[in-house]
Amino acid sequence: MTNTPTPEERAIAMWTKEQPESEYLAELTALIRERDEAVLHRSNLLCRIHRDGGHYLSAHGLDKAVDDADTIVAETYAERDGLKDAIKQLRSESVKHAERCDSFRAKAEVLDWLEKTGMVATPDKIWDKTDGESLLSAITQAMKDRKKTLE
Repeated sequence: MTNTPTPEERAIAMWTKEQPESEYLAELTALIRERDEAVLHRSNLLCRIHRDGGHYLSAHGLDKAVDDADTIVAETYAERDGLKDAIKQLRSESVKHAERCDSFRAKAEVLDWLEKTGMVATPDKIWDKTDGESLLSAITQAMKDRKKTLE
């Protein structure tokens, strides 16, 4: 990797070497243009960070504008990272809720089946009110019927 001289190094080199005045002026003009472009890019970046048209830079000066811009960027990144974490948590919770909804739906289907077959169901008890069919066989049949409907 080659070392590209900085504008300052280039300016010093221009002063120390013999060259025609036109070359010197052309190089000096190029350095001034490069500096002006860098200043413009810096100012545009500060305006974007402060979300204004340069008013903050004009009112508070370059040092404060740069320091405050650094704080704004750091806070924005921290907030973005917090939002990413919140999104991950919400996704995880939505999967859990979807699983719970599927579980509730399955329980509702079993309760519907129990009701249709003459079984009585409450949250804490299930019993047969018709012919004494065992609870285990009733639930087994309900699960088989559910499996068939899912296929």
